[in-house]
Amino acid sequence: MQKKVLYYFVGIIVYRYILDLCYVQVIEPVFNYLGFVNRETFQTLLRSWGILLLMLPLSFTWLRKNKPSSNVLLLIFLASYVPFTSLICFIPTSIKYIVSVCLYWISIWLIDKFLPNFKFPNYINNSKIIFYFILVYICVIFYVSGKYTGFRLYFSFDNIYDLRFEARKFNIPILFEYILAASRGLLPIFLIYSWSKRKFIWSGLIFFAIILNFGIGGNKSIIFLLILSIIGYRFYTNKVRNLYVWGMGGIGLLALIEQFLLDTRFLGANIIYRFFYIPSFLDRCFFDFFQFNEFDFFRQGILRRFGLESPYEQGIDFIIADIYFGIDGSRANNGLFSDAYMNMGILGCILIPFFLVFVLRLFDACARGIIMRLLFVPIIVFFLDLRSGTLTIALLTGGLLFLMLMLYFFPRFQEGVE
Repeated sequence: MQKKVLYYFVGIIVYRYILDLCYVQVIEPVFNYLGFVNRETFQTLLRSWGILLLMLPLSFTWLRKNKPSSNVLLLIFLASYVPFTSLICFIPTSIKYIVSVCLYWISIWLIDKFLPNFKFPNYINNSKIIFYFILVYICVIFYVSGKYTGFRLYFSFDNIYDLRFEARKFNIPILFEYILAASRGLLPIFLIYSWSKRKFIWSGLIFFAIILNFGIGGNKSIIFLLILSIIGYRFYTNKVRNLYVWGMGGIGLLALIEQFLLDTRFLGANIIYRFFYIPSFLDRCFFDFFQFNEFDFFRQGILRRFGLESPYEQGIDFIIADIYFGIDGSRANNGLFSDAYMNMGILGCILIPFFLVFVLRLFDACARGIIMRLLFVPIIVFFLDLRSGTLTIALLTGGLLFLMLMLYFFPRFQEGVE
């Protein structure tokens, strides 16, 4: 175990160093106009590395545990907190913001450490039920695809944003929207499960439904999760958690090699910038905005269902995109720290992590007994959805509630795939 932690520690140092190089060589030269400036000093360098090393032991807990929730928290730490420490090295940052982010992560660690695990008294361990659910998901996708797109098959990532804008105009029933959102993470699992049970007709139907689902709104994560489900089932082991950090560092290294050899920034702009730095930069934007504006207190979220009105006529994500990026009509979606701070400020950094960890405990309980190779895609779905939107949006619109419900009905290891 000590060797594993040491290997992870070295990976963190290498990963952070590569991120810094990517920022200087790729991010700042292109996105300086948006505020990605380079004002590094010896003091900011020392402070950023000190904050990283100070909080790093928190992640050792998640590295040691082989639970779905621990995988999710470890991925979030690597993709959110480490880039945060890189940003404060280059961009002038207030102490209050740094303390708020650190308090948020300490709260997550403490709650995760002391909140008891959940266990349902009974699990419905019947594979026939799963195939009934598969049929429902397939029928919903076929219905939506046929009615709104004429069974459109789309095999390219070109012009997918046109598909997304078109899909926004569809008047899809809300229940079907939830099912479509949950199907991103569920259908790949169903595909692997049915194939392993030699249900090849079911496998073919599920694969066709996945392709149709991509044609509805052009969501790249549908194809991404399909590929990951195959890779995860084939290669996932307990050692994979130690490879998360090296994989992220490897992506950064490839971005640097691409620029050096080809003088292009495809990986830098589409992965390093969008996936690693934008969420952390948005945290800064949300924090800055609410230094001078009223906290929302969930009035644009769940409390609006009870008649409470938000002081903001527009969605806060639209306001942030307009003010800080100059893009009218686009959304600056962000979760985790941004969700906590925009609703309750510094108090949210202490309280909101409880609800996050509570949801992750439910995830563990629903997934109890299912082999980890099949859970690799749900882990990635939780990681992506919690990071890119508020907790309530992730649960409902993102489909995490449906995903956990399906996992509860999923066959346990006694009847599962081996």
